[in-house]
Amino acid sequence: LPMLLQAPYEVSVYLDSDIYACGPNVLGDLLFEAAGEARTGVFCMREGVRKVDKVNYVHGGILAWRTVSPLARAFVRSWLRHYLAVIRATQLLEKSGSIYEQPSLTRVADATQAVVGAAAVHFWDESALARSHLIGGLEPYRQRL
Repeated sequence: LPMLLQAPYEVSVYLDSDIYACGPNVLGDLLFEAAGEARTGVFCMREGVRKVDKVNYVHGGILAWRTVSPLARAFVRSWLRHYLAVIRATQLLEKSGSIYEQPSLTRVADATQAVVGAAAVHFWDESALARSHLIGGLEPYRQRL
């Protein structure tokens, strides 16, 4: 996460290797959509309901932000701080297992929208990507092939 703050581009995209783009032009379409939202500094999407806990977290596998935006930089810093605090607390409790970036990202995205307004974080359509551990599995990906 700290490397996200060092992105050298005006608009940067973080993309996990375990997501599937549901169509040949999905990433280009998402970036085109981001270009049209000039007042927004952060772009992400809800993950879809997870099989394990039935929660619709903000997807930690795709995130775009305007690196020149003070709000976007504060967003990434807040996510990093919250994530590190949660990880440290779980280490002190000697718990292990789950990864906490998505609950932390969800909390920061929701809090940012609550404080600054809905336009501060733009949510892309979650059907554009698929992940195997979600309730829908890879079916949205297969349907668009």
